[in-house]
Amino acid sequence: MTAPSIHDKAIDIHDLILEAEADMVFLTETWFKPNGDEAKIAAMVPIGYTFISAPRTTREGGGIALFYKTAIKIVKEDKTRHSDFFEQLTVKIKTSKSYLTCVCVYRLHPKKKHGITWDQFFNDFPMFLESLNKEKELLITGDFNLHFETDNAPYVQRLKTVLEEHNLHQLVYKATQRKNHMLDLLLVRELQHDIRDLCIEDKCISDHFVVSFLLKLSVPPGVKQKVKSRHLKSIDMDIFTSDIDTSLTQIECMTYMALKDSIKDILDKHAAEREISVKPRKPAPWITPAVKAAKQKQRQAERQWRKLGTQVHRDIYIHHRKNTKSIVIAEKRQYLNEKVLSNGSSKELFSLTNQLLGKEKKATLPDSVPCDELCENLMSFFFIRLIPSDQTYV
Repeated sequence: MTAPSIHDKAIDIHDLILEAEADMVFLTETWFKPNGDEAKIAAMVPIGYTFISAPRTTREGGGIALFYKTAIKIVKEDKTRHSDFFEQLTVKIKTSKSYLTCVCVYRLHPKKKHGITWDQFFNDFPMFLESLNKEKELLITGDFNLHFETDNAPYVQRLKTVLEEHNLHQLVYKATQRKNHMLDLLLVRELQHDIRDLCIEDKCISDHFVVSFLLKLSVPPGVKQKVKSRHLKSIDMDIFTSDIDTSLTQIECMTYMALKDSIKDILDKHAAEREISVKPRKPAPWITPAVKAAKQKQRQAERQWRKLGTQVHRDIYIHHRKNTKSIVIAEKRQYLNEKVLSNGSSKELFSLTNQLLGKEKKATLPDSVPCDELCENLMSFFFIRLIPSDQTYV
């Protein structure tokens, strides 16, 4: 998805990833800087996910990011070829048989003041695709910043020729932006990937839509837990109510246990208890009942908008979305204030501060000495310093 400046969209992105239970999410136009945005990133990355960023280093704007489940084995590729006319983030996903190379592209919009032209892009992009020719499994996505639906446009014809020369097929089938343009593309080589359920949906986060799809890959399964559940939505309320009335008249001695057993028997009849496997998800500590209620109203408004498709219902959904966001911010602020005030030591306070700022605690070791040699040196140092010379230890 393209989300120009996700600095003010941290909660939206965080919730989008969790609600979709996405394995991987590419974002373009993050506007992140190489340094200084660690706190915003830490607030955006859900628990159980890892974040990779390829920020723009020359001027403001641009940038690509990837969120992915930590259980998935992903390696970031450092492509030696750099272009001033498009940005890219390349990663490799470890599968059971081989690697899948995934590339996210953001093409800079041609502007005279930046000296960017179509010819420069079409000189660099084919050369970048040449560097990927050895990759057997390849998937390319991203914001190409052109109106791909305009078949007679010269730049579209040139891009289609380049894709054909490299055996790449474009799968996006409709507009991916609110102005009815197809800017975001999905490219695969020779249709070798089992891609299904391709969906382009407006999530009201930016003027670009979310492009989602399922990709058949053998990746490490996530940890699941068993829970008990009832399919209450399948109950016929008229029959259910009639059975309760009949059951109440048959109870000879109205006690708590008798009433409980009677209701349980009726529930088992209409919606039997079943055991299902779910992915454990630890909610953020500031997700209070007020936040849950706001999210419920937001989901109801979204379903109504998807069903009727009117601008009025879209505006109602956006209103509920903004309301949920403001409640989450208020509850998170209150939780963090209480957390800071309850910290009993400076150590705990520094630990909380580092967590909020996205600072990782790393061991400070010299990188000029190999690890095995460094270990031997440290052991020798302690033996010489701490053990008296007249004692021998075996």
